[in-house]
Amino acid sequence: MLWEKQFYEDGQAVADRISSLVPKIAPEKVAEIAIEAREKMKLRHVPLLIVREMARIDSHKGHVSDTLSKVIQRADELAEFLAIYWST
Repeated sequence: MLWEKQFYEDGQAVADRISSLVPKIAPEKVAEIAIEAREKMKLRHVPLLIVREMARIDSHKGHVSDTLSKVIQRADELAEFLAIYWST
């Protein structure tokens, strides 16, 4: 789970690495990764974190609304996105 200690790697370290890598990747590719993580890998928090990071980068902001609409698939995920967005 994201932000939780795992066997091999601390969840916070994973979240920090994701946050540091998003600005280095083209916004179209980042959006594609977030959607794939949600739809194919069935992850919930990682795509939300990716979109949160996209929302904080000027060059990526134009892709946030389309990506977020594909990443949020359950009603409770909107509240989770807001919690992640305001957490750091």
